[in-house]
Amino acid sequence: EFHAQNNVLMGSIPKALYGLSELSWLDLSNNELDGILPPSIGLLSNAEGLLLDDNRLEGPIPVQLSLLTDLRVLTLAKNVLTGSIPDALCNMSLSELTFSEDCSVCPCCKSCLSNNTV
Repeated sequence: EFHAQNNVLMGSIPKALYGLSELSWLDLSNNELDGILPPSIGLLSNAEGLLLDDNRLEGPIPVQLSLLTDLRVLTLAKNVLTGSIPDALCNMSLSELTFSEDCSVCPCCKSCLSNNTV
């Protein structure tokens, strides 16, 4: 597990973190991280929780997140993400899923709402 929430971290998420395939929990919420979520986030194969909310992450939500079959918690709210949520994410069995309070990034809200919090 790696908990670094509320630390005023700046810049992009360090690439070295994506190589930690045994990492089960990554909490970088409430920082000032920016840049995109790269497809390599799908390499966190044992991740059960990714808490990346309340940063300045931008760009599309990578479909590679759906490769994380152990993922149960995904929080991406309060960022500057664009585009649509990949359908594959809406089909995952997540106990907590947050994207955006206004749902502007979420055309699949209807299907997500039946099982998850958007």
